[in-house]
Amino acid sequence: MMQEIQTMEASSYGRRDRVSSQSFVVLLALARKPLTNGELGSALGANPAELGHLIDRLRRNGLVDPVNELGEVGASQALRLTNKGERVLLSEMEQMCELPER
Repeated sequence: MMQEIQTMEASSYGRRDRVSSQSFVVLLALARKPLTNGELGSALGANPAELGHLIDRLRRNGLVDPVNELGEVGASQALRLTNKGERVLLSEMEQMCELPER
């Protein structure tokens, strides 16, 4: 799935915080709750190597952070949206809903 998604042009809306469509899908998935890399990969049908690179880029850009979670099986590390990640996701969604000017 990740390979099928085309990268959006950064100039399409002229915004500084524009993210790729792959990043948008990950941010959208994390909007509901923190997920582990494995859960993200399963939900998105993503190649683990590609997903790893994407997550690294999202972390460098301050859009996601790791968070430790305790479960029935033990501790695991999940990813969650940062405040910046939430703002970028909301901004992307608002841009998608805008009607073009006539």
